[in-house]
Amino acid sequence: MSVAFWVNLAVLSIKDPATAARQLLNMQVPSNILWIVLFLVTICNTILFTFSDLLAPAPGPLSDLFGTPFMMLGLVAGGLILTVYSIYLCGRLMGGAGTFDGVLVLIVWLQVLRLAVQAAVLILMMTFPFLSALLVIVSFFVWLYLLVHFVNQAHQFGSLGRSAGVLVVSIIIPAVGIAVLLALLGVPLTGTV
Repeated sequence: MSVAFWVNLAVLSIKDPATAARQLLNMQVPSNILWIVLFLVTICNTILFTFSDLLAPAPGPLSDLFGTPFMMLGLVAGGLILTVYSIYLCGRLMGGAGTFDGVLVLIVWLQVLRLAVQAAVLILMMTFPFLSALLVIVSFFVWLYLLVHFVNQAHQFGSLGRSAGVLVVSIIIPAVGIAVLLALLGVPLTGTV
């Protein structure tokens, strides 16, 4: 598949996320390829985040964690894996018909799109910092919009409300998991006095 195909799919994801999700689901990408792509994108995201952190260090008690790329890589990879499993399991528990590989392909694609946005944010941080902050905010809401539609297609709900419900529950599970992981790593979750 050409670069033009992937660019068109990225544009379609923004314009019509339900159709883009169905195209991704119909590709029937083998799960071993999906896992490789997920980890490659996670590595690229970590590299870009590390450069971003050098330009504008993360504030608060998590700055030490974000300052170590290997821990950041583990945190991002662990969070993504928890997200995939929780969206799949919560969707199935709520009557969805999605498959694990279906959820995985959609989350992988969202990470690819996130990588492109993260690269744009890094460039803007060096040239127009205000625009980089604006892009971060806008991209977060676009990501939520895409995620709701993608989950709806993955589980064949036919209801964005049910899809949003799955997301609320499935985001809480990884958040708790990450909090536990951070606690096990000895990272304080609150500021020091």
